[in-house]
Amino acid sequence: MIGFAGFLFAVTYRYIVRRDHNFHLKSGAILAFTCIRSVTTIDHELTSLIQLPLISMALAIIILLVENIVWLAIIQSLIETAIQHKWITTFGSD
Repeated sequence: MIGFAGFLFAVTYRYIVRRDHNFHLKSGAILAFTCIRSVTTIDHELTSLIQLPLISMALAIIILLVENIVWLAIIQSLIETAIQHKWITTFGSD
């Protein structure tokens, strides 16, 4: 599932950045995908999370968020490297 989410993120990220060098736009894309991926995972695992104590549940959610941010940041750095080396181009490039 992370591979499919990573693919969708990569395609969307290439479209978002185009020629723009806005850090907030790039980090916002990561956080948006992280939120969507994390919320769907939490919703899927909600029955098992509810049975945990509050602190354990909060810790599990925080770990899930951090894990998703790390994975998507890795994908972002791979895409940025590929764009810099001209292995791929951003959408709208000449």
